[in-house]
Amino acid sequence: MVESNPDLARLTRTTQLSREIAVVTGGAGGLGAAVAVALAGAGARVAVADLDHEAAGAVAAGLGPGHIALPIDVRSSASVRAVADGVSAQLGPPSILFCGAGVQRVRPTLEVTDEDWDFVVDINLGGTFRCCQAFGAAMVEQGRGAIVNVASLTGVEFGGGGRVPYGASKGGVMGLTRALAIEWAPYGVRVNAVAPGIVATPMVQGLAADGSLDLDDLAGRVPLGRIATPEDIAGVTLMLVSDPGAYIVGQTLIVDGGLSSCGPRDTSRD
Repeated sequence: MVESNPDLARLTRTTQLSREIAVVTGGAGGLGAAVAVALAGAGARVAVADLDHEAAGAVAAGLGPGHIALPIDVRSSASVRAVADGVSAQLGPPSILFCGAGVQRVRPTLEVTDEDWDFVVDINLGGTFRCCQAFGAAMVEQGRGAIVNVASLTGVEFGGGGRVPYGASKGGVMGLTRALAIEWAPYGVRVNAVAPGIVATPMVQGLAADGSLDLDDLAGRVPLGRIATPEDIAGVTLMLVSDPGAYIVGQTLIVDGGLSSCGPRDTSRD
């Protein structure tokens, strides 16, 4: 993945993370897998954590020796704490966390069930909190660390028809990020978030396949003329967790190719 993106390949070669132990949730595919590859390429030892342990294992194996995969259910505090203990035991105390586990269900608001709401919010927002709490503890104790949460353009600039639980959860991630950043910055732990626009992940491709998204139409709206790749987000993550991002705290960085700068539009088409 890195090799196919010359800019990211250059960044991984010049970013020094050889001292770091990184945890990537949602690491079995999409954004998480791209971030895991980038962090490992920059020298970090990476724990790939995902509910799909087999797929996470394949990603970890592709990173080479010194990296591990662990099963995690971010809906369960016990599961998250077990992974935190496992990472510390096998690799050492984590100093980088990328919270990439996330889901989406698209349906009209009047058809959203309690189960829909609980499922999306508990994974996207609750899971991010549980992971920050469990892995952040080691960082606070060490007096250093960097956390990157995944928000969304849906939670920043734009609403989206049929995405009420998703938008609410991602808006919550932004608030969580700011609160944690204020609390933990005095301990040397920097907490930030990335807010991607449309990214070619399996989740997005699935929505395109069922007709919920028109990727060609969306790409035409982006000033850069394309939707993002997972590697685009991985590059920003590398910056946030390394020396160039050392004075960035409590921010949500929009990574959307300029889409949010285009002004008002009809969100009912989204």
